[in-house]
Amino acid sequence: LRHAAGAALAEAGCSDKQIASILGHRSQSMTAHYTRQARQRTLASEAMQKLVDRQRRTGTERESGKTSDASGKSSLKK
Repeated sequence: LRHAAGAALAEAGCSDKQIASILGHRSQSMTAHYTRQARQRTLASEAMQKLVDRQRRTGTERESGKTSDASGKSSLKK
């Protein structure tokens, strides 16, 4: 239950200090134990969302006759 609370607080965006205060931790390492996985899941989720967004943009550009270069800039096909 304690781990779930720490993870939920981390996923909600609470700082380590806030989480430590709620859970009664005296050391940062104790808080990190509860939040490390939650923060990793959040980072992974954000990265995957960026990938999905990019793929959607690329698919939309193909349908409209646009292409993207490596920098992400679009241009019309000739």
